[in-house]
Amino acid sequence: MHAGSGARGGHDQPSLPWRLLVTLLPLAAIIAGFVAIADIGDALEADETAEIDEAVLTDEVPISAYADHGFGVFLKNNRP
Repeated sequence: MHAGSGARGGHDQPSLPWRLLVTLLPLAAIIAGFVAIADIGDALEADETAEIDEAVLTDEVPISAYADHGFGVFLKNNRP
């Protein structure tokens, strides 16, 4: 038997920094993906709110729409 060969067939285990990198890199990628998804969702929601605000400020909707509970739906369905 050679020196250093053991139960694993003579293969040495990877170093600790390499094992940490292989373990933490995918975890960091998943977390970054979740953060990106949350940011995109926030941006889309902000854009939708901005469109509603623009419609209100430019008076493109009838007065009765302001009191309607489905105001956002009304604006979405009446886009030019």
